[in-house]
Amino acid sequence: LAKYVYELHYSEFDTCSFIEDISRRCDEHFNGLVDLQKQLYDGISKTSPIQVHDVSMYTSKIETVLASRKVFLVLDDIDNLMQLNALLG
Repeated sequence: LAKYVYELHYSEFDTCSFIEDISRRCDEHFNGLVDLQKQLYDGISKTSPIQVHDVSMYTSKIETVLASRKVFLVLDDIDNLMQLNALLG
């Protein structure tokens, strides 16, 4: 359902990102949250990819992009507030 909603509306926005299996990816990988942040940032920013290894640094960069653009995000399978806060600030 989440992917369907994304496909239906992504063209209406300046930039967009669909991130799935967030809970599983955070649990399975040591750097799962940073990897998700990297995917989100690379998807919504119009700059070259960056290499950051700190959750708070990525959170700040993501907040900056979200404040300046019309962004459509679908974040599938978030199961706790920490994951949401890390991704969106």
